[in-house]
This record gives sequence, structure tokens and C-alpha cells, in this order.
Amino acid sequence: MPEQQADAITHEFVTEVLDESAWASVLPAIVEFLRERGVESITAAFGFVLARDLRGEKTPENCTVPLDGLEALIQRGLDDGTIEWGGSSDFQLTPVGLPMRVLLCNDADVHFGSRDIVLLRDLSARLSERGVRVYDSGNLVEPNHPS
Repeated sequence: MPEQQADAITHEFVTEVLDESAWASVLPAIVEFLRERGVESITAAFGFVLARDLRGEKTPENCTVPLDGLEALIQRGLDDGTIEWGGSSDFQLTPVGLPMRVLLCNDADVHFGSRDIVLLRDLSARLSERGVRVYDSGNLVEPNHPS
């Protein structure tokens, strides 16, 4: 993550553990949320994947992709093993122009962080609408209630 954006992350929300079928509704909700805020591209950072590294394969280069290409990038990564679901690696997304980051965590949950608590609460509400529980410091985030 670029240094100035890393400095902007001061608060983090975390979803419940998600199975791969839940990701099919969570990812489109995140993409829609970002599109509504004017995000056009995402910087993707691939994490360490034990099986890939043991095979001697290189970690993919970080890349910036159009927001509309994010779902395909993640699906390709899951299919080819450069991204793991509930494995040993994290996959980080940084929306270009928005002080936020989203992390597909090795624990099969999603972390999203920003200095802008309203941004986090808005994304939390969007995910809650899809039946996903979101936590702030271990406490369930209730839609329309301050954390």
C-alpha cells in the first residue's frame, strides 16, 4: 500500500468468517460501494502463498486494475492459487483515490480500514444488508448505531 494511504488507516472493521459462497455476494457489494464513491481502479497486492512458494513460483506483481475487472482478477487468483480462501495468505485491495483498504484475510474474513469512520460504517451497513455480520473491536456493528 502506498505510504500516504497506509498512514490514513487508523480504524478497522472485520466481517465474520465467510465461506466462499458468501464471497459471491460480498465482493459485488464492495465493488458497488466503491463505484458509488467514484473509485475507478484498485491496487491489488498479493500475499505469501505457501503452496505456490514451495513450487518455486513467484508472487504475482502488485497491479492496478479497473474496478470492473476486480471480480475477474480475484476469481482467476482463486482458480490458479495466487489467492487463497482461508489459507496462509492475505490479499489486499487499495481503492485508488479513496483513503481505505480492504483485505481478504487468511482467516477467511474481510478487513476494511480507514481513518474515515463514516466510510467504514457505510460499508458495514451495505454488508449487513447482505446478511454479513461486521465487527468493530470484537463488538457487532449495528446498522444506524455508532460504534
